[in-house]
Amino acid sequence: MAAKNNVTTKLILKVAGEKDANGKEQVLQRTFNRVNPAISDNDFYHVATQIATLQTRDVLSIARTDNATISE
Repeated sequence: MAAKNNVTTKLILKVAGEKDANGKEQVLQRTFNRVNPAISDNDFYHVATQIATLQTRDVLSIARTDNATISE
């Protein structure tokens, strides 16, 4: 039976940046590695929103990225 191995999880916040020469707003990315992969989505979102309150820029999105290898 196939199983996940080497599971890693990241928290990614996308925040508003400065405007470029054309007036388009840049998007900056803040990545937090080594998040416990066993964390529930609800707890993950709660932690992410708490981290978002510490940002000086507007938070545009919160993302969770899980990565794993699969083998038998």
